[in-house]
Amino acid sequence: MEPVTGTGAVIIAGAVVVVGIAAYLTFKHYCRMTVAAASSPVSVTLYGTVAVTATLQRKSWLFGSWTPVTPATITATPTGTANATVAGSPTSAAAPGATVSIIGATVGSTTIKISGTGGDCTSISADIPVAVV
Repeated sequence: MEPVTGTGAVIIAGAVVVVGIAAYLTFKHYCRMTVAAASSPVSVTLYGTVAVTATLQRKSWLFGSWTPVTPATITATPTGTANATVAGSPTSAAAPGATVSIIGATVGSTTIKISGTGGDCTSISADIPVAVV
């Protein structure tokens, strides 16, 4: 049997690379932070409070479905325009989501960063636009 050379070697190498990339994308896990809010940007009155629900989610392969990570530690970063607190601050309860209260501190626009860690999902975050009116 003669060794594979030239075009045959290129075709085999290409097939190995394509199969490797497809396997990686299929079996790689994915994480995301979702935030359920009534509007975007979240509108809150000065000194008022609006609650949003933040959920850390994971899917175990490319074509899998998103499932909540429990338990997860959820935190929120306040700004000078809007304060943000997480129920339990931070929460590590085995619940599918955490309630984040956004409090209007000064009239204007800002962004609140909500972050979560749980299981093999670490430091996953979402930026939430907030308008204080």
